[in-house]
Amino acid sequence: MKEQKASKQINFNKKLDNLNKNLTEFRNETIGKFEKADNNFDGIDKRFDGIDTKFDRVDKRFDGIDTKFNGIGKRFNGIDKRFKKIDGRLERVEIIALANREDIKEIKDEISVIKEQKDEIINHIDSFLKETMASKQELTVIGARTEKIRPLEKKIKVIPKLEKRVGVLEEKVFKKYK
Repeated sequence: MKEQKASKQINFNKKLDNLNKNLTEFRNETIGKFEKADNNFDGIDKRFDGIDTKFDRVDKRFDGIDTKFNGIGKRFNGIDKRFKKIDGRLERVEIIALANREDIKEIKDEISVIKEQKDEIINHIDSFLKETMASKQELTVIGARTEKIRPLEKKIKVIPKLEKRVGVLEEKVFKKYK
């Protein structure tokens, strides 16, 4: 009976050890799977961080583009004022030249050339505004819009030359007739 009890105890201990071993293996496998899943989630988190960074860059690019458009809007206001001054100065030149009737054709030609250049800049600005502002919300147009800003800025840079040309014309007329 003692032998039988000892044999049952040994069998029970073997089964218990086997069960313990299986539970340990299962536990280790489960922990391994959770660690793997945890690593996968870390990888996913890093990918989302990367995506967030890309969106931040896109946001900054939009901010830059908006700033550029705001700057251009302010420059348009300044351009309007400058053109009004140019128009006023040209009117004075024309009045003085008409009063004296000398070289009037040459002066009128110069005035018309200056006005044509001014109108060309205004038309360029208007077409730029119509093309770009209408589609400001479209993401795909951003690259094209920034490319369209450059020629516009080149046109705007002509304005000081126009003002200088008006000044030369004024000097010519005022020296001659005053």
